Amino acid sequence: MSMNQLLVQSAASLGRNFSGRPHYPIFGREPLFGFIPSFVAWNIVILLVVVLIFWWLLRSSHKNETALEVLKKRYVSGEIDRETYIQLKKDISD
Repeated sequence: MSMNQLLVQSAASLGRNFSGRPHYPIFGREPLFGFIPSFVAWNIVILLVVVLIFWWLLRSSHKNETALEVLKKRYVSGEIDRETYIQLKKDISD
């Protein structure tokens, strides 16, 4: 075997076995943000997205109702009669 063939063969074996990236022995994964393994970082990102979605849904479901809107709902549902509704509406407006 000539020297050129030996160099080509060793270079080919290096190319197959060496990816050019350093080896990180942390849980078998490469770190994404400094020292945090990538699967932990992505789990944190996914958890934050889920929490933000739930917060947004809960926030939008609790609308602040005015006193007049509550009064109208009570009148429509039959909790109060017309005279009480008119009197309370006057009290709220003043």
